[in-house]
Amino acid sequence: MIAAVGDAEDHLKIIMKGENGRLIDLEISGGAAVKEPEYIIFGTRGALTCEGSTIQLKFLDPEQVLEDIEAKRENPPIQGPFGRKEELKWIEETVPVAPRTSCQTEDIWDHLYAALREGEPYPITLDEALQVMEVISKVKAGTRFEYR
Repeated sequence: MIAAVGDAEDHLKIIMKGENGRLIDLEISGGAAVKEPEYIIFGTRGALTCEGSTIQLKFLDPEQVLEDIEAKRENPPIQGPFGRKEELKWIEETVPVAPRTSCQTEDIWDHLYAALREGEPYPITLDEALQVMEVISKVKAGTRFEYR
């Protein structure tokens, strides 16, 4: 039995590769029993998480030069953080995020009313909505969830 209810996917995972070779591992869940940060971004020299009104950053000092390491079968594993001998100079920052307006699913009706009756701009443009639907169509292509 699935605890989450509704007619949308309870959990999805999409892995995308950009033209520049960067990977995006996207997970969205409406039925996770454990709370996770809204955003987690991993880079080659650090990471970022966002929870509510706080962004946490942890990254290597930009001035730190890392010794080139080549993995070879005959080399023993290097002991130390991230398989490195040198001491890593981490920088940690906490950045407050300005409060955002409510973005709960049920708020769509208030936004729709304000757009249709009060002439306020809808918070999602048609181009943004179309881009989301294009990604969803590509993700579902060739699966049992493909639109037919």
